[in-house]
Formats: sequence, C-alpha cells, structure tokens
Amino acid sequence: MNKLLYFTTCYVRDLPYANRLFGSLKKFHHKADFVVVLIDDKASIPASFICEYELLSMKNIDSEILTELSNRYNWNELKNNCKPFIFRYLLKENKQVVYLDCPTVFHQKTTIFSETLAQYNAFVVPQIQSLNQHPKENDALNFGIFHNGCIGFNASETTEKWLAWWQNHTRYKGFFDPCKGMNTDRLCLEFAPILFENTHVLKNIGVNVGKWTFGKRTMQKNAELITSNYADLRRSKLLPVVPAYGIAVQELGFAERNIVPVLLKINQKIDDFFNRFYVYAQD
Repeated sequence: MNKLLYFTTCYVRDLPYANRLFGSLKKFHHKADFVVVLIDDKASIPASFICEYELLSMKNIDSEILTELSNRYNWNELKNNCKPFIFRYLLKENKQVVYLDCPTVFHQKTTIFSETLAQYNAFVVPQIQSLNQHPKENDALNFGIFHNGCIGFNASETTEKWLAWWQNHTRYKGFFDPCKGMNTDRLCLEFAPILFENTHVLKNIGVNVGKWTFGKRTMQKNAELITSNYADLRRSKLLPVVPAYGIAVQELGFAERNIVPVLLKINQKIDDFFNRFYVYAQD
C-alpha cells in the first residue's frame, strides 16, 4: 500500500495542465506517486500527446455513476462531483490521498501534506485566512469558506463515513447554483470539521493560492508560496477534444466576457463603500 498518492481530475482537453502539475511535482518530489483520473475516454487522447504518469478513467472506476452523473450535470459540475467516488476508490490501495486541482503548480519542496495527514484524519484548506479584507457573509454562505481544489484524507473508518456522506450530496445536489445553496462538491466541506472527528483546517498561507485568495491572505515573500492554483494556459495550448461525458457548457458570449465583469467590479466597489460606511457607523 502506497503511503501518499497525489491525484487530479480532468478531461482530455485539459491534459496539458496535468502535464504541468506533474512536472512541477516531480521537480521537487522525484519519487512522488501521482495519477490523473480522466472524466473522459482514453481513446480520445491524441496519439501525439505524451504523458509520463498513470492515467485512470472514471469509466473504469464506476461506469454506472459516471453515466448517471453525466446525464445530470454539466462538464464543470461533473468533474467536481466525481471527486468523492474517486477518493473512495484510491483509498482502497493507498494510505493517504491528496487531491489537487489540475491547474495547480508546486513552487517548492514540501512535506506539509504528509505531515498533516500523519496527525489528522483529513484536511481542508480555507480561502480566507486574515482580516485585511472584510469577508462578505454572502461569499461565505454561497461559495464556502473552504476551497475544493486541495483536500486530503487518510484511509480510516471515519474517512469512509465522510466520503459516503459527501457522495450522497454530489450525486443529487451537486449543481452550481449558489443562490439556491448549491456549489457542486464544495459546500459539504463546511461541515467536515464539525461532523467528522480529527479533520484539520490547514491554515498555511502558501497552500492553494489562487485568484480568490488575493487580498484575503498576507504573504510577506515568495518563499512562503508552496502551491498555486490559478495559472491559466493559453487556449491554443489545450487539446481540441470535446468532453465525452456531461452536459455541454456554452461558451461565453461578448456580453458575458466584456460587460458583465465590468458590472461586477462596479457592484463590488459599491458593496465595499457600504461595508465601510456600515463599519464606521457602528463605531
């Protein structure tokens, strides 16, 4: 039984992200075990594409669940909602399993994941770790305090209960509809430290740094950066393969790409203004 296994999930088109993640992991951890779980058909991989890591297919892990979820969820929802099923499968042969989003990059050698799982049954990573930006209640309620791009488990009876409960949610309530209290697999993580014994909140400011953490963490120097989860590849670098499973996600139109982001920024500034006014008024 392997002691620690890293894994990620992706479609065939996103395999260049997996190559970059694997390359950065091997740069600092030459003997690390790593596997990519395709929410797709292996046969769709172009013959010219080279990968040096193990590839598993969700179809081989649980074809019935894949069919069921792919008829219910879109591409983005499906990829997230397969996660607890994959964890249960991998933990049968591995003592510790850590999931990382496919765009993740390692920036230094670290033992933080193995050391954390040596002491705790599981870990989750919070998005907000300081108060230099006033956290908005609707952000926490709609999108969650913990991020689903970095999470780890030990094989145990508690983990088995954890994952069974998580599976039940993602199987039926894994839609992305924050206004109705649904955010794929993520909001279940909010309950984990309360409901499941020995779940650790990994509050290291250098772990899983992404666009959503900018302004919410104070990092004094680059040496503190362990893993990032935001570096996008150019569209031309991705493979021209349409996912075989899940409901198609429509491409954003001109308005969504250009006008909506501007309106969101305006609304954000208005919210910030009234938040400051409210705080000062209470003083």
